Amino acid sequence: MGEVGMNAAEVRALAQRVRDGADALDDIGWPADTAEDLAGSAIAATVATTGLEDRVADVAAAMRAWAEATSSATAGLQHADERHAGRLQAPR
Repeated sequence: MGEVGMNAAEVRALAQRVRDGADALDDIGWPADTAEDLAGSAIAATVATTGLEDRVADVAAAMRAWAEATSSATAGLQHADERHAGRLQAPR
């Protein structure tokens, strides 16, 4: 049977990059102008961001949830490995 390995430091670093990405999404500045503010202009229809900010916030929240779950699972696997490494041996 094969061996499964995990580099906990790399997984934690990945989770942190995902958290950083979620923070970057939160920092996006959304246009404050509405179509009514730009009535008659050529770009009035392009500012329809209604609901977009909420959707992006949902994506950021999902990214944070993934990062938290990944970090928790990594910690659990690392703890189990450290605690039970001597008991788990490959069959002969």
